[in-house]
Amino acid sequence: MKFIVVTLLAVAGYGAANPLGIRSCDLSFIPCTTPMIMFIMGPEGQQLAQLKDGLGITEQHLKSICRVGKEMLTCANTAIGECVPRDALDVHELGVALVKLMEVCDRPDLYNKTRTLMQCGKTLNQTGGSKTRACGNRAVRLYNEQARTTPQSGDGLAEWRNGTIMKDICCNIKSTKACSGTEVVDKCGREAQQIVDDVLDAVVEALKCNGPRGENCPVLAPPTAEDEALDVKNMVHVFPIPGTGGPGGPM
Repeated sequence: MKFIVVTLLAVAGYGAANPLGIRSCDLSFIPCTTPMIMFIMGPEGQQLAQLKDGLGITEQHLKSICRVGKEMLTCANTAIGECVPRDALDVHELGVALVKLMEVCDRPDLYNKTRTLMQCGKTLNQTGGSKTRACGNRAVRLYNEQARTTPQSGDGLAEWRNGTIMKDICCNIKSTKACSGTEVVDKCGREAQQIVDDVLDAVVEALKCNGPRGENCPVLAPPTAEDEALDVKNMVHVFPIPGTGGPGGPM
């Protein structure tokens, strides 16, 4: 779920800056942020802003978030088709995959499973020293360091043409899962672990990570205390979308 939510935010920011140099895309992507802005300013968005605990989210809130997410991603995918050169195949493929993943919103058990994941997240945060969070933070930090040291070609789409970004996404998913080990099942139970596995399997399938993209991935070193304390909100994201501020975009 985190991957999907985070990617929605990244797509929403696509129109804010356009380092690709495709001026005609500016007006195409900016309207894609409108559903999110209207939701945040509306009564449901204001209600969510007042929640002290994510477990207070209602089924109607979740349906509304899904609706907004679908609108944003469908709009972004249309804009990608109109503006991004066809040889940047991975951009087009990612757009289609994300729209496909939003079909999860139509599942009748979405609310119950989402609450299970939220409760698990709360449990991990309360236990202290969450390995799952630290592993995710470490992946973010390593990607950020790599992005800063990678020479920039001036072509914002280069890594989307050569498959680098999609491979990074797949490897980050696989390495973070391996790094976190059995913490979810140990602290949250088998039901939560099964939901996490189902979500990751759906993402891996949609992004075609079971093929060459998911091969020969680097092994993520054990997380440190620094990774545990990291505030990832202020860093370049591990799941990059071009145009969202940063060498490849934020998570």
